[in-house]
Parts: sequence; structure tokens; C-alpha cells
Amino acid sequence: MSQFEIHKQNEIKKQEIEVRALVALAEFGVSPQKFRALDKLEDIAYPEQLANKINKDSVIEKWL
Repeated sequence: MSQFEIHKQNEIKKQEIEVRALVALAEFGVSPQKFRALDKLEDIAYPEQLANKINKDSVIEKWL
């Protein structure tokens, strides 16, 4: 297995752990944690919307 493949597998495992932690916070965390976790899970579930949000924020920052 190449270094690239190992790196890719490690990144996937890291993302899986992050999603599991966010799901746990969404279920069992206190209110602010729950909402932040749900927002992050939505970003992961809908990456195109996140990219659009980032692009809009970048355009706004250029004008400021």
C-alpha cells in the first residue's frame, strides 16, 4: 500500500470519528453543543451548500 493510500485511509478514519463525535454531541450534548454539532453535520452532509457559503463570505470580505 502506497503512502498516499495510507494517508487517504487515515483521513477517512478521521472523518468517521469526527462524524461519530458530532452525532454524540447532537444527541447528548447541552443546547449550544447540540446546535453547533448539527450545523457541522449539515456542512458535512451538504458540501455544495458549505462551498457556496464560503464563496459568499469571501466575496463579502473583499468588499469590506
